[in-house]
Amino acid sequence: MPPRMRTIEQAITELKAADPKCSLTKTALRQLIVSGRIPCVVVGSGGGKYLVSLDTLFDYLSGKPPGQTESEQTGVIRKICC
Repeated sequence: MPPRMRTIEQAITELKAADPKCSLTKTALRQLIVSGRIPCVVVGSGGGKYLVSLDTLFDYLSGKPPGQTESEQTGVIRKICC
């Protein structure tokens, strides 16, 4: 399934639809994106818009590190070859 990419404003709208009492603001989300805590894609000339994956955003807000899948294990030695 392709990622559900949204602008900051669209992402906040989706968050508010899922949780009307959500306290995250557009400014706070922009800060999380600009600081690199939440990965994004910059589109438009001159870095016009930030696009964020809704799934990544929901994972981040749930306490799951960005980019980590559920099957990944941390803190253990894994076999990497044959």
